Amino acid sequence: MHLFDLRSPRAPLAVLKGHGKAVSYVRWSGPDTLVTASTDSTLRLWTASGGHGSSDSGVGRQHPHNAAGGVGNGWECEEGGWHCSQVFKGHANSKHFVGLATQGPFIACGSETNEVFMYHQGLAQPSLKCLLAPWGDASGSTGVVGGAGAAAGAVEEVGAEGGAAAAAAAAAAASTAAVKSPFVSALCWKKDSDVLVAANSKGGVWVLSMQ
Repeated sequence: MHLFDLRSPRAPLAVLKGHGKAVSYVRWSGPDTLVTASTDSTLRLWTASGGHGSSDSGVGRQHPHNAAGGVGNGWECEEGGWHCSQVFKGHANSKHFVGLATQGPFIACGSETNEVFMYHQGLAQPSLKCLLAPWGDASGSTGVVGGAGAAAGAVEEVGAEGGAAAAAAAAAAASTAAVKSPFVSALCWKKDSDVLVAANSKGGVWVLSMQ
């Protein structure tokens, strides 16, 4: 992932390396934190050391001894001061855009298993996952607020010990799924709330709420 300062876009501030395949989404998660998603079925949390990320004075900060230097040789620390502080695994994503949304310490990610996975920045494994049930299937409505005509989804808590099993199950399901199987295609948080809107490749839209 390449991070640029638009005031001097000739070269990136930092090139954040670590994903094994293409990066599909990038989201700010705070003034100095970024979340990236990749088709390697992982998310990565990137943190700027010493407040080198987005701030009131702009993205990045030049070294005081090289204030007149060009981009690429005037930034403190390796890779502009950014480092990967967490890797998240559990969802399945190898070929589709499955959606990514951030809200405070929470990260919502779609999966090619037609599930929404919820991560907390402090935990590598998912805390919750929600299967987007087919239309007309109202089973397992725990923790879900359905919109007009929307079907409910099944929410399941995932503990630390169950995280690895969830990851393995998600990967296995994705590898055996048919091409026409639905997958989560888009996610969006309602601003400053616990409400998340999810859509899938079959045209369904769900309104989910963390409780």
